[in-house]
Amino acid sequence: MTNLNDEGLKQLLESQETSLIYFTADWCGPCKILRPIVEKVEQDWSSKMNFVKADVKEAPETIKQLVIKNLPTCVLVHRGKEVARFSGIKKEEEIKNFLEII
Repeated sequence: MTNLNDEGLKQLLESQETSLIYFTADWCGPCKILRPIVEKVEQDWSSKMNFVKADVKEAPETIKQLVIKNLPTCVLVHRGKEVARFSGIKKEEEIKNFLEII
């Protein structure tokens, strides 16, 4: 998973690519539980979309823009627009089902 700050996320949101943005923080316990699950899903889905990580400290403007209120939050973006999101811990199969909407 590539780490992006506000500038990188701005470029990503302006692109036509499909991406899963994983919003996290070092101090967030549930984020630490979800990260290896998202990384496992990335192994199977990396040919279909980008997987990026954004720490709240490095992406405050994007956090405001997308109104991220809970951590962890994953936002699915397709052609520059948010398609769907989820917050909290999900199982691997739940995340794969979530990504199927694209």
